[in-house]
Amino acid sequence: MPLVVCLVRTHDKDLPSIPAQSLDVAALKCCATVEDEEGMVSVEVLDAEFFDENILVIVFRPSDRGRGPTYIATIDYTNLVYENIEPTLLPNGTREGLMSTVLQLLKDGQIVSAHLPILQSRALVGCREGNVTLAVNGRVGRRVACVLDDAGLALEILDMEGDADEDEEGMEIGEE
Repeated sequence: MPLVVCLVRTHDKDLPSIPAQSLDVAALKCCATVEDEEGMVSVEVLDAEFFDENILVIVFRPSDRGRGPTYIATIDYTNLVYENIEPTLLPNGTREGLMSTVLQLLKDGQIVSAHLPILQSRALVGCREGNVTLAVNGRVGRRVACVLDDAGLALEILDMEGDADEDEEGMEIGEE
């Protein structure tokens, strides 16, 4: 089974029409279109952060490469297809239990998954191997993302309001 990103939407348990602990789940296959590749390729999501009420920012790298280009991308998570998970299917109320349930439902064909719906992406200059740490600020006028490499030595700061096709004016990059 391919790697899956699982987004969970909880409901306000104070609403009488929705049972407490009711969850909606969107399962996303870790596949994306990548520069210099034909079609979809499997990717490893290295980190993710909610940017604002509509956008999720992810950092990913093609799975078949131990090192190489790493990408930052935005995903609109509001238009995903969310499937309701009955509370009785959740064995112990933990994240691990939820993921186990989602993976089993996917395997049994009871819920479906979609590819990562990437709005925009761009290759990072650094962070070509190892893990990364992502920090974002989605506030209007300050919409930036910062990606720090595993060693804590390289930092890329990206203006997320800039156009992906802009040259370096729309992207501020700093290294330490």
